[in-house]
Amino acid sequence: MVQNWDDLKYCLALYRHKSMLSAAKSLRANVATVSRRIERVTNAVGETLFVRHGAEWQPTETGIALIELARRIERKVGEVSAMQSEGLPTDTVVRLSVAIPIMQTFISHCISNHSFRDFPNIDMTHQPLSLAYAETDVAVTYEQPEYGNFICAKVGSLNIVPYVSKNLKEPPKDWIEIIYGQERITPRNFDLDLPQLAKLKVEGLSVAALAMESQPFAAFFPCEFADDHPNLRRLDERAIPRNLSVWMSYHATRKLDPIVRSGVQIVQRCFH
Repeated sequence: MVQNWDDLKYCLALYRHKSMLSAAKSLRANVATVSRRIERVTNAVGETLFVRHGAEWQPTETGIALIELARRIERKVGEVSAMQSEGLPTDTVVRLSVAIPIMQTFISHCISNHSFRDFPNIDMTHQPLSLAYAETDVAVTYEQPEYGNFICAKVGSLNIVPYVSKNLKEPPKDWIEIIYGQERITPRNFDLDLPQLAKLKVEGLSVAALAMESQPFAAFFPCEFADDHPNLRRLDERAIPRNLSVWMSYHATRKLDPIVRSGVQIVQRCFH
């Protein structure tokens, strides 16, 4: 019987990241530790939890059941942390710096479902503020910070494919470039015969979707956003998504700060 939540975290990390190395990086551990912890859970359960398919580790049926258990425990841990945050002063503000497409894809859904009401006040911006100088408490970005004393975790991904307006009856004649940090998603990524230079370049998903309503444009949206949009459809259902990782980061010296812990729980709630 599995009794240690800390061991389950390693199974959850392998499920999310698909490789031992990536799981180890997300947990600030080494591959040997990840392998040892998962082996310990496997022995406790008495059944195989993960099997390797090519370069990826995939959960078995038993592994999937255990992952669901780990997710429930993770949510409960988050709820306890949120309850602890209630002891913070009423004027406490948690500051989040979140790239606009990530905000519009994942966090706006949490706002509409009132998922933040158990947490302190939230100040959310798309500006790339500094964690080192405490300009923000938690940052959510496409890139894992390469330098600095930060704790980082991959919390999800955006799966990008081409979209057009549902009303468009002809092939798109131009395209809109949506800004995804340092990553450029262009027609070349999908072998589309469109001009090299975008007709319009924007930061937000909603602005791009609005511009496409009456123009024969294509744009590259996250499936998680555009598949539910009433005015968009996939240009090619067979298109293979371009995956952009989503990283959460905060300064290591503040890992016990209740404000940062609240920020971490807010972000985690949006991706689970």
